[in-house]
Order: sequence, then C-alpha cells, then structure tokens
Amino acid sequence: MQQNGGTHMARRTRSNGNRPTEPVATAEAFAEQDAAARRAALYAELGSTGLTRFGVQMRGRYGESVVQEKLRQLQGKEGRELYRQMRLNHPVVAAILYALSWALRKVSFKPVGASDAGLDAEAVQFLEEAYSDMSFSPSDTMSFIVDPMLEQGFSLVEIVYKKRLGPNPPRYGGIEQGTEPARSQYRDGLIGWRKWAPRPGTTLLAGGEWQFDPSGGIQGVWQEGVAPSFQPMFIPIERLLHFTTTRAPANNPESTSVLRSVYWPYYLSTQIAEIEAIGIERRLNGLPVMYLGKGTSLDTTTSSDFTLAKALVTNIRQDSMAGIVIPGPKMGSDGQGFLLELLSSTGNVTDTDLVLNRYHKLMALSALAQFIFLGMENTGALATGRVQASFFNMALNGWATNIADVLTRHANPRLLALNHKFADLEEIPHW
Repeated sequence: MQQNGGTHMARRTRSNGNRPTEPVATAEAFAEQDAAARRAALYAELGSTGLTRFGVQMRGRYGESVVQEKLRQLQGKEGRELYRQMRLNHPVVAAILYALSWALRKVSFKPVGASDAGLDAEAVQFLEEAYSDMSFSPSDTMSFIVDPMLEQGFSLVEIVYKKRLGPNPPRYGGIEQGTEPARSQYRDGLIGWRKWAPRPGTTLLAGGEWQFDPSGGIQGVWQEGVAPSFQPMFIPIERLLHFTTTRAPANNPESTSVLRSVYWPYYLSTQIAEIEAIGIERRLNGLPVMYLGKGTSLDTTTSSDFTLAKALVTNIRQDSMAGIVIPGPKMGSDGQGFLLELLSSTGNVTDTDLVLNRYHKLMALSALAQFIFLGMENTGALATGRVQASFFNMALNGWATNIADVLTRHANPRLLALNHKFADLEEIPHW
C-alpha cells in the first residue's frame, strides 16, 4: 500500500518480539535491482575478440604474447626478424616496400580545426608548430611510422614532450639527468612534442611483449633492456602511438604485415634461386669425382687419403686461382713426366627465368605493386599502368587515413590537455 507518496514494505516480527524487524523483499525491489543490473550491463563487455594469446611471467613481470600466426617461422620475435631480413635481402621485396614507403612519406599531414577563428585556429596553429618543431624532420618521423608498419604490420613511437623555452633553454627545476630540456623555435612556455621516438617491433621482448587489460585493451609494451642493467622496460600505452595496417578481424595489436602474403612466393623463389645457383656452379665446374686407387688409406682419420679427398671434392670451386695438384700419378698411366688436364662440364644450364618471374610478380601483386615490372618486359600498355597505379593509390590512401586517425585520437588530445591554454577547446582538431 502507499503511504506519504512512497512504497510501504511489509514487515514480519520475530517470535521473541524484542529483536528488530527485517524488510521483506517485494516485486518492486526485485524490479529495481534488475533494472540496475541491466544499466550496468550496458557498459560491460560480454564477449571477446577471440584473439589467441598466452601469458608469460618472469623476473617479477607479467606480459602476454599474441599467437594468431599459424606459420611457426613467422611467429613472435623470430617472425619479426624474418620480415626484416626479407626486406634487406630480396630485391623485389625491397622495391615493393620502397615504393610504398616513399609514397606515404610524401603525404602531407595538416591539422584541421572546427573553425578558422578563435581558440580553434590557435589550436591548429599550435599543432602545426609542434609537428614541425620536433627533433626529427617530418619526413624522418613518417619513416619511423610507415616503414615498420608496412614491414611488421605495426609500428610504435614513443611521445617525448618538452617545454618550449627557445633555442637555449634553461634547466628545468629538479629534473633528472638525461632528460634535459630540448631546443625549440618558440619560447612561449607551452608543452610541445620533443620527438616521436621509434620503438621497433624487433626490440620487443621475445615472449610476453604486450600488456593487456581484462577487456583485451592494450596497457603497454615490454621492450628489451639495454646496458648496463638489461632489465625489461615497460612503456605505457599513454606514451605510445600505435599504428597498424589493419586491426581486423580480432583487434590484433601486431596486425598483418604487408609481407605476409609475400612470404610464400618469396620462400619458393629464394629456394629456386639457390638451386639455380648451385646448378650453374655444378654444370660450369663439373661434378667433382675422386677415385681412390690401390695404396690409398681409406680410414676416417684426419690425415687419411679418404678424408683429404673428401675435403677436396666438397670445397672445389672455380675461380681465377683454381687448380688441383695431386701428389701421385694418374691411375692407369706410367707416371713419367708431367700431365696437365682440364676438367670440364657437358651439362646444360636450366632456364629458371619463367618460374622466378612468376613468383616475383606474385610478390608484387600481393601488395598491389605489380606496376614496378612494367617496362621490364615487351608487353604492357599505358592504360594498364594507370589502372594498376590507381589500385596502388587506393591502398596508400587507406593507410594514410589510418595514420591520420591515430594522430587525431591520441596524439592531439594528449598534447592539448597538457596546456591549460586549450582547456576550453570544445572540439579537437583532426588530421
């Protein structure tokens, strides 16, 4: 029943009559609790992305590694090192990434405010100044972002701040050694970006490199220690800008390298090229065969004729100083005087150009960079080149948009929040 506009809850009295009464739960109370639970559920995550990861606990720290990659050789730190070697050692891979990298480094990133007047215009000008006032040039800064992102699938740069105190800044009060104030073109005392320092994926710990929160969000990364302590270093995500080629399908912080689909034709082409080189060497030099006749020692000691002959046939190479002197007569001859012979090959070299070119084109095709082969063959029209380049530009625009989104969401708000001048700014400028 209702009393004084509120809900009156029935009470029951215990048998002794001296003890306080207890409220009896009503349908209204259960309904209110249920509504509160539903409201709380609005802000909770019920499912998961399905990202496969495992934890590593050692030396007083806990981190997790991502295990989405199915090929063992491309997993973890070993996989990151392999991607680096692919870029450094294979000319087609290097050409693909050079084309992508230099095209992205030419993209002009400029902040855009909500309006062209007032605090909006001041924030845009401040961000432009901060971007051009860093220790590294804009081109070098973009290389720290773009090159690892394409090669590894992700890139990390650490945001380092400074006070803008002119070209000869005084020491900060009570600052620790090693973090002295940096030079600036401006002396307004505002906090700007000193640099976006690269933190390559190859420097992360081999196992347990990521720190996740209970919902799967990234809290930071663990990086290998440096001398003299060599202790792992934790960098919180608030100090990092994290760029990826894509976060689909499972919000993987390591994303997918541009070279992932390049790996299979890369592996086959390198194997075929090695076989081709060995085959050419064998066919040009001939296959060495050594016969051990009567009177030769056949045991496996270091100084036996068998061991010396084995070393000879496995190490024989053809160069300007090549030659063999055998301390004994040729078998079947009388052994009188000198005998000079030339060893030659009668085999033919197999042409593997068609096979290698096929795999090289597949490598370029996987990155939409097949146009790099135009002009190297007798076929190909100008219209074909334009169509291929248009798809390439679409990919570049997508990655440039990803980079701009990270700067808008994380770089700009953090910097502006450190300067009280922009406390009343209603809308953060975007890139």
